[in-house]
Amino acid sequence: NENGLICHWYVSMPTGAQDHIESDPFVVYQPGSKVKLDWCGFLVVDARADADLRLTVTDRNGNHLGVHFGSVDKLAVSEQFEMKELPLVHAHGTLARVTVHAASQIR
Repeated sequence: NENGLICHWYVSMPTGAQDHIESDPFVVYQPGSKVKLDWCGFLVVDARADADLRLTVTDRNGNHLGVHFGSVDKLAVSEQFEMKELPLVHAHGTLARVTVHAASQIR
């Protein structure tokens, strides 16, 4: 998209608390090509919390194009950063696959 895309992390807690961070806009020049997005986010939650995560990609107008539904405990399982490939899906299947690096520090 020549106008750019934006990635978003959303977190929701059972208590109703929510938070959101977004990347800088980026452009995919060729369909199916890889894009390196250097974007870092940190999340602090209670060790016993059941936090739901959503990773989405939107156009610049805020239209959600693809989403990954997950949870903190499945994304980050150790203090060592691990790479995970997550599918971003929409009504017609998988829009894209993203690689994230995630770690967890239990305090």
